[in-house]
Amino acid sequence: MGSYLDELFGLRGRVAIVTGSTGGLGEAMAEALYCAGAKVIINGRYQERTEKAAAAALERLQGKAVLGADAELFPIAGDMKDMAQAAALVEKVEQKYGRIDILVNNAGVNLDEDSFENQLDQWDLLMSTNLTGVFNVTKAALPLLKQAPSGRIINMTSVLSHIGSAKNVLYSATKGGLLMWTKSLALDLAQTNVRVNCISPGPFQTAMNAKFEDEKAHTALMAVVPQQRMGVPSELCGAVIFLASEAGGYMTGSDIRIDGGMAT
Repeated sequence: MGSYLDELFGLRGRVAIVTGSTGGLGEAMAEALYCAGAKVIINGRYQERTEKAAAAALERLQGKAVLGADAELFPIAGDMKDMAQAAALVEKVEQKYGRIDILVNNAGVNLDEDSFENQLDQWDLLMSTNLTGVFNVTKAALPLLKQAPSGRIINMTSVLSHIGSAKNVLYSATKGGLLMWTKSLALDLAQTNVRVNCISPGPFQTAMNAKFEDEKAHTALMAVVPQQRMGVPSELCGAVIFLASEAGGYMTGSDIRIDGGMAT
């Protein structure tokens, strides 16, 4: 019998997919799920980069405590914008493990310059990645999630799902849409064993936010972040473990903001 915390938060034997997990927040969440005992699929668009990311993660995690001896990090590449690739990802996971318990929809993209002046092809890129990609992989994985004892869908939205931003017009639209999709899907699946929630990160220290390394941009950002700093990826991991585990079993259709107080 495991400890109380192990029984509450442990993920031994569970299979998790984290899309867009070759770096940044996705990488941190995949590593946290692995340390909690899960078999975790590392996913990116390109096979070589995905394999290197999984190998690098395992090297970083050497010596860290992992719940159970069966935890794994396994790379499977695929672009979730493409329904066929999303379906192929799910099929490969089913062939290898026979189940999917947790789906973390993290793959997303932003633009350096994002305003109403952007062109239709940029709108299409953000919509297809940040919304259609989530739909594609969720649709493919849902039959297996329904078969799992405790299916979990965790969507990564954004603090910009809650507040407007003049420099993030397209991105905010996609993340706001994902927030409402999360709530609606949660209601649709409420009487199944699948729980659907989302996490809304504020500004974190990732490659996507490299523009804030510029002094002027950083100063402007700090003016709207009460904690006066950017988050580090590990500060997101407690929420994803909670939502993925038995501890989050009575939570669905909810959103957890981790934003340094930005949307307060």
